Order: sequence, then C-alpha cells, then structure tokens
Amino acid sequence: MPYLFVVLTSLLSLLVMFLLSRLIGYRQVSNLTFFDYINSVTIGSIAAEMALDGGEHVLEGLIAMVVYGVFTYACAIATDKNRRIRGVLTGHPITLMENGKLSKEALKHAHLDMEELTASLRAQGYFDISRLNTVILETSGKISVLPNAGEHPVTPNELQLSVPEETPFFPMILDGEVIKSSLERLGRDEAFIKNALAKEGLSDISKVLIMLCDRGGSTVIQKAEEDKEKSQY
Repeated sequence: MPYLFVVLTSLLSLLVMFLLSRLIGYRQVSNLTFFDYINSVTIGSIAAEMALDGGEHVLEGLIAMVVYGVFTYACAIATDKNRRIRGVLTGHPITLMENGKLSKEALKHAHLDMEELTASLRAQGYFDISRLNTVILETSGKISVLPNAGEHPVTPNELQLSVPEETPFFPMILDGEVIKSSLERLGRDEAFIKNALAKEGLSDISKVLIMLCDRGGSTVIQKAEEDKEKSQY
C-alpha cells in the first residue's frame, strides 16, 4: 500500500506540475530567467517531497505548488506590463564588449571570467575575439554577438542576386504513417503521395521512413533501411 500511495502521489504531482507549466507558458530552458529557474526547482522539490512523505502533507504540498506557480504567473504578467518590475526580476543585459574593447568592469559585474567568455564565443564559432565588435550577456545567460562589419557573411541582396523564396517542408509520411494534418494543410491527397512514391520506385508506404513536401509540390523521400539481419539473406 505505501508503494501504491507513492505512485499515486507522484502522478498527482506530475499532473499539477503539467497544469502549472501550461499556465506559466512555453519557454525554452535556455531562456528561463534566474527567477523562473528557482521557482521551477522549488516546485519540483515540493512535488518530490510530497510523493515521499507518506501522505502526511499532500494537501499542503499541493497548495504550496499552486502558490509558487500562480506567483510565477503573476510575476510574468507584471514584467510584461512594467519595465521597472521586469528589471528587478529579470535584470538587464550587460554589454561585455563594445567597439571591439572588452570591459573588465562588465565582466566583473556579470561574474564571468575570460575562460567562460571565450568558451561561449567558441561555441558560436568565434575563436578570434578580434573579429567581434559587440558582445552582450543577455538576462537568460545567453551571449549575443555582433561581428565586425568585414566579418559579416555576404547576402544575395548585397550581391544583387535574385534568389527564389523558400517555403517550409511539411512531413507527409513519418515512419510509414501518413500525416493527414499535413495533407489538409497543403491541399493534397493520398493519390499525390502514391504518385510521388511511384516516381521513386516505391509502392509500399510502410517502407518509407520520411516524406517531406512543400507548398509547391517538391518532395523529399527517404526509404527505411532494412534490418541488417534481413539484408543478409
């Protein structure tokens, strides 16, 4: 019975955390502010404690989770409406480099050393710091970079080249299963899929690993590889 109770309380805490996460909204982990991160860790800790305390404080745990979640949601609304509150809760971006010159005071204020900075820049493909004009530490902890004017990649517009517009590809088949929502979005039917597969010498949809299609009708098709054991016979 204690094990069953742990399972039930764990599922209940997961449900509450799911509802709270939907309330707070979608955000990548890398874009969480420090305040959001602390609240997320706290809610998770409460949920874990609630599942393992033997049922003595289930209601109190649920109330605490809801309070933290609602408070986080209220703070998110407040930061959207008030710039001062946003500055207090999320902080402000810090300019680490400007006009090619690093600021020692800014690095100290950001609690960032040169090894951490250069590692972050290398992750973005910048091994030579002299190629950069501006480096900014965002409130999420991500580093934004503006290269020097001569380091920017050349665009077709700068070369006065005419480039056709690209359109997104949508999955028509995934692991041998037709994605009907994509058919409806593109105004296609299964006959279109069969014709496209026939051009590739395929007739069995179940043997298609992936098929992509754009609004112009261009397709990308990859056949599923056969198992190595089957290919030996």
